[in-house]
Amino acid sequence: MDVVETITFIREGVNSEGKISQASAVYVPGADEQKPRDQWSQAEIDAIGDNLVAQLDATLLGSKTPTLV
Repeated sequence: MDVVETITFIREGVNSEGKISQASAVYVPGADEQKPRDQWSQAEIDAIGDNLVAQLDATLLGSKTPTLV
């Protein structure tokens, strides 16, 4: 049985220098959520990701190099 142990979410952006930057988060399902890969629905995965988007976006914004004027 291929039980899902982690789900990795990656968000990409472009910094002020035009370079791609990434932010990632790893979700570890609790004991009551552990189930085989084929039993995870995309809706369940998306719901978890929706809870992480703000944190990932904040990380991306913090990684942008300020532009000197």
